[in-house]
This record gives sequence, structure tokens and C-alpha cells, in this order.
Amino acid sequence: MEQAKETTTAVSVLDDYSVIVVDQERLQTFFSDGKNLDEVYGHIEKMAKGLVADISTKEGVSQIKSCARQIASAKTKIDNLGKQVVAELKELPKIIDANRRNFRERMEALQDEIRRPVTEIEEREAEIDRIKTVHQQLIGADSATIKQNIESVKAIELTAEKWKESLEKATKAVTEEINALETMLKAAEKREAEERELEELRKKQEEAERIIREQKIREEAERKAAEAERAAQEAREREEAARNSKEAIERAAIGAQQATVPMSKPLPQPKPSKWTDAQKAVNKRIVADIAAIIEPELKTRIAGHSDPGYRLAAEESAKAVVKAVLTGKINNLKVEY
Repeated sequence: MEQAKETTTAVSVLDDYSVIVVDQERLQTFFSDGKNLDEVYGHIEKMAKGLVADISTKEGVSQIKSCARQIASAKTKIDNLGKQVVAELKELPKIIDANRRNFRERMEALQDEIRRPVTEIEEREAEIDRIKTVHQQLIGADSATIKQNIESVKAIELTAEKWKESLEKATKAVTEEINALETMLKAAEKREAEERELEELRKKQEEAERIIREQKIREEAERKAAEAERAAQEAREREEAARNSKEAIERAAIGAQQATVPMSKPLPQPKPSKWTDAQKAVNKRIVADIAAIIEPELKTRIAGHSDPGYRLAAEESAKAVVKAVLTGKINNLKVEY
């Protein structure tokens, strides 16, 4: 087999893409002229594009990958030779770097072009793997989010033009993922329905508790109002009893006065500056006597009070009568000491 397909004054590229330095001293001239690299590129491109490989077979895929690696190896070798020249001949770095960069980019583009069929297969396989994991990313998601992802998976275009040899695998992945997502959707909807039901029960319980609290407040307010009304009623009854007893005493005193003493001028009463103990005792007996007279009449006229209540009202009324007598407010009636 012929070894050297392309020979320059400095570099030679063999059929296996290996690079041989023919003249080390002329590498500067080689890299200084972009045409030299154009020739190398043209030779490598011709060999690469002349490759006949069946992409549908493992052997064909292997041949393409091997060719891409050889191109990368040749690129690296020649690029490194350029680096060596730059290091040795710093006066031409910009020119050489430009040539290197142009060559490198073209080689990388060629590498990508040659490898593209395999790369596209790998990209399609990666996309299928991504489709298969959509549901795994949605664990615990709500039903709305799951529905959005179902629509996204359903929208994936399943055509031979897009998927080529992977169409069957892509179709299977999409179908299985939709089924998995719809199962998740049912579970999420059931969970959300149960949560709504629990929330409704919680609200009803809170409402029932509120009604009970308000009922207790109303009942307490009604109880206090009733107690206040009873207290007011008892107070009114005591006041009424006191008025009735006072009126009874006054009527009794007037009747006694009219029966025993003819109407004349009021009898003068002594007004000592200070009551003696004897006088105080007399006054006390008079009050007790009058109260004893009034109390039975109060019981007859007014019902609903205890004996202490009648007694207290009678004593208060009797005191008022005695005070009126002692101050001369009742005509023709006086106290003898």
C-alpha cells in the first residue's frame, strides 16, 4: 500500500491520518503560508468523505467513530507542530495562530460533520431517556402541573423524519410516559379531592364551634340580664314596701291624733342638744312598738319578702315616725319621758 498520499516541504499525511514531519527546519514556512494547511485539510477531507460505512450496522458506526478520532489525532498533531513553531519563532505568532485557528476550526467542523450521524443517534437516544423520566420529576406535584406535562408529552412529534431509526423506541417511550402521567394524575386528583373534603369538614366544625360559642355568650348575657331584672324588681318591691309602710304609719298616727286630741296647735316638743341614755331608751322602745304594729300590716299588704325584710322596713318606717313626732311635725302628739 502506498504510504504518502500528500507530501509538502515540511509535513506529510499518511493514509491512516498519521502526520510525519519531513523537514523540521521548514515548519515555519509551512505554517506561515495558509495554503499549505489548505492542502493538508483538502487531503484529509478527501480521505474522510471518501469513507464508505453503513450507519445501520455496528461495524459502520465503529468505522465512522474511528475516522473521527483519526481526524482529531491529525488535528492535534499538526496543531501542536504549529505551537512548536510559535514557541521557536515568536516573530510570527499572530500569523501562525491565525492559521492554526482557521485550520483547527475547519478540522473540528469536519470532525463534527463526519461524526454527525452517530451524534444525532446519541442525541435521539438521550431525548428518549429524558422522555422516560418526566413522571419521575413530578412526584408530589399537583394535578394542574401533571396535566401540563401530559400535554407536553402528547405534543412530541413522532415521525420518521424526526426520529429515523429510533421512531419505534420514541413512540413506545411517549406512550408509556403518558400512561404513567395519567396514573399520577388520577392519584393527584383523588388526593386533592380528599384534601378539599377535609377542608370542608374543618370549616363546618369551626362554624359549629362558633355557633356554640355565640349561643353560650347569648345565654350568659340573658342570664345576667334576668338576674339584673330580678334585682331591680326586688329593689322596686322594697321601695314600694317602704312607701306603703310609711303611708300606713302616717295614716295610723293621724288617726290616733284625731281620736285623742282635738285639732289645735302643734304640741311643742323638747329639743335637747343631746339625748340622755334614758331618752334614747324611750325612743328605741317607741320605734320597736310602732314597728311591731306596722310589720303585720306590711305582710298583709305586700307579699314576696322574707321576715327580715319586713322587719327592716317596719323599723325604718317607725324611725321616721318617731323623728317626725320628736321634731314637732305631727300636730297634737308628743313624747313623755
